[in-house]
Amino acid sequence: MADAMVLATQQWLNQTYGHLSGRFNTVDEDGITGWNTIYALTRALQIELGIQNTADSFGPTTKSLFQTMSKSNGTSNQYAILQGAFWCKGYSPGHYGFLDNHFDNPVEAAVISFKTDAGLASPNGDVTVDVMKALLNMDAFTLVSKGNPNIRQVQQYLNRNYQNYTGLNACDGVYGRATNTALIKGMQIEEGYTGSNVDGLIGDGTKALIPVLPDGAGLAPGVIVRFITLYKMAMSCNGFHIDTNWSTWNADTSLLTSQFQTHYALPVTGIGDVYTWMSLLTSRGDRTRAAQACDCATILTQDKAVTLHNNGYEAVGRYLTITSKALTKGEIQIIFNNNLRVFPIYQWFEQFYVFLDNAACIVIA
Repeated sequence: MADAMVLATQQWLNQTYGHLSGRFNTVDEDGITGWNTIYALTRALQIELGIQNTADSFGPTTKSLFQTMSKSNGTSNQYAILQGAFWCKGYSPGHYGFLDNHFDNPVEAAVISFKTDAGLASPNGDVTVDVMKALLNMDAFTLVSKGNPNIRQVQQYLNRNYQNYTGLNACDGVYGRATNTALIKGMQIEEGYTGSNVDGLIGDGTKALIPVLPDGAGLAPGVIVRFITLYKMAMSCNGFHIDTNWSTWNADTSLLTSQFQTHYALPVTGIGDVYTWMSLLTSRGDRTRAAQACDCATILTQDKAVTLHNNGYEAVGRYLTITSKALTKGEIQIIFNNNLRVFPIYQWFEQFYVFLDNAACIVIA
């Protein structure tokens, strides 16, 4: 449904910057927030910052040139861009019916409301670079229709405590890549990592410092509490919600941990060990853990089957389709001859193009 103030934003953008061909792409005046309108706002901001080679993304150059905005008696097109970004985000900065170039009380109130939704403690009316970047995307900062309020608490906690490394991510109650990465970054920060080492990836160094909970041997009590919080939040994001007393490890925490471990065929210990942390935060879990089954993309020979059996494997997954790796009758006999079981894998593969915003994306299903 068209929104009158989104339409006003689009009209103002085209009127103000539409003549700057090559630096600004005019946007359809339909009153509907979409990426093209967000891109237009981003390019408009870059123009005001003096960037000649504008782009759709809020990149390093934009971040380096942007200066914090606060309530002011002055005027600036950046204030109008800020108002338009708020309207497109679903917040009212006042000035109904048009955009102007003022940063006054209604705009400041919108900033505080947005920061509150993002989970920030004691929010003020300053528009920092993180706030501006978060406004210029399509992320939602209120609970969406299919969002989970517990996951929204997780997202707000991560923004509030780790913003310097995570930025301000969506608080929509939907668990996705950004929330997962922020959880890992939070864990790395609690492990003592700083700078570029806080990368949201669990490498050997990060894995080696994962604590076993609830004891957290060798860690200060406050650090253990923060690890417990991250652990329980990761459990909740994976569908094993305990309670929202995030910082406390109790009998229910151990019980649900055991249920999670059982569900994922991990050693059932009831404690937050490295296997459990890895399964919570990565799709493949801890690749060094013991296993009795494997997935083979190549055809099994006699030698390979013997090697698998001698290393404790009991079942092997093999593909029914895709000629280069499809299961054959002879291979089935080799599998059975070596006291292995087989489970079939069906893979459908097709490659086609989807055109989004004039960019071709390859989709593989």
